[in-house]
Amino acid sequence: MIQNVKCIKIKRQWFMPSSYTNSEISLLVKDIIEDKSWSYRTCAKSFNNKYSREIATGEVKAIDKDFVRRITTDDFKVQSERVLNFCSFLEIDLSQKDEELIKPSVFRKELESIEKVVRQQPELEKIVRNLLKNIASIAKTSTLQGS
Repeated sequence: MIQNVKCIKIKRQWFMPSSYTNSEISLLVKDIIEDKSWSYRTCAKSFNNKYSREIATGEVKAIDKDFVRRITTDDFKVQSERVLNFCSFLEIDLSQKDEELIKPSVFRKELESIEKVVRQQPELEKIVRNLLKNIASIAKTSTLQGS
């Protein structure tokens, strides 16, 4: 097991007292991967490279792009040792909930509408992502100029 992840084993399953729901973990993971501009494949390779020794000894299970996708799309049911190790790799502290990290968006309805369109037309994802990054950049710049 990876250091700093405190788990307990019950009936051959690993558990960690987590303050986050699976949906919240999914959002946190997705944000970090997007911030690093990683693809699912790049993220999995980085994890596997960092923990290659532990993977070779069987102490840690390797991950692949499908595993990363399942986590980011909230398509996992159990906070397993593998999920906990992955969160530790991304430096997500699951032991203490940070409400600021998961605060609902003031633009929730608008963003949900945009996400619905992007799911129906995946080719729009890059365009919408760039637009949102540009909006964030403009907001950041105007905040800096206003202070």
